[in-house]
Amino acid sequence: MKNQHLNRLVRTYVSLGILMMFLSAASIAQDEVCLPSPNGQIKACVFADTEGQLAYRLTHGGATVIETSALGVTVDGQTLGSKVKTKPPKRKRISTSYPWRGVKNRSVNRCNAYDVPVFHQDRGLTWILEVRVFDDGVAYRYRIPGTGSRRIDREATSWQLPQGTCVWYQTNTDSYEGVYNQSRPEDIPLEREVRQGKRPVFLGCPVTAELPQGRYALLSEAGLYNYSGMTLRPTSTRTLESAFEDDPEGFVSDGPIVSPWRVTIITENLHDLVNSDMISNLCEPPDDGLFPDAQH
Repeated sequence: MKNQHLNRLVRTYVSLGILMMFLSAASIAQDEVCLPSPNGQIKACVFADTEGQLAYRLTHGGATVIETSALGVTVDGQTLGSKVKTKPPKRKRISTSYPWRGVKNRSVNRCNAYDVPVFHQDRGLTWILEVRVFDDGVAYRYRIPGTGSRRIDREATSWQLPQGTCVWYQTNTDSYEGVYNQSRPEDIPLEREVRQGKRPVFLGCPVTAELPQGRYALLSEAGLYNYSGMTLRPTSTRTLESAFEDDPEGFVSDGPIVSPWRVTIITENLHDLVNSDMISNLCEPPDDGLFPDAQH
């Protein structure tokens, strides 16, 4: 009888433990919003983790391209990507084309565009994570309301690449004409030798990654206006972090803050990678005053 009673207790505790695991997973999943591309092959999943840190992950055809990676920006010393909750996104479709020079005479801009409201609990501030999901990649930027001059200290923006990824990168961020090196992201050195001694390693965009599933990814930015240019910092892990090499102490922005797009192009081969329209799609059209003959 004692053994039967003990077995019943054990089964009860095990069942309760499994139930709690499912409930915990469900509560985390409720905060996750998955944003598909027009053809449904690429998904950007945005969520606040158990500690309230805003994060995302990217998949292509169900395979992970970018593992869970941090999002957010620090303004006037307040980290707007932590202690947050996400709200249901608003979606619209973009489908346009415009003249282009090169191997084709028109480029196509087709994506699902999402505005994900992010509520910062300490400040009571709601800002927007703007996400565009194309059939060949994902881009996002931060839109933070406000007035006056504010200091942008840093971004939490990062890319955690899958195990077995190989990247091509260069560290000449003066002219961006350095020799490209091949390495696993976790093996990129944190410092390099210069005439004055050693200096931290910064990677100039773009960084190209060959993923273990046979796919390719390109990490870069687009639509850079009134903002410091982004470089990437290795971390001795598979994560590359955003950095402002030219403004390590931060920089000042007036009025509403709109960051450049943080871009991840995702393709199955190098041909499609170099022929992607994503970067040009994310930039503003030519200024009519400067280019009066430009066609939009």
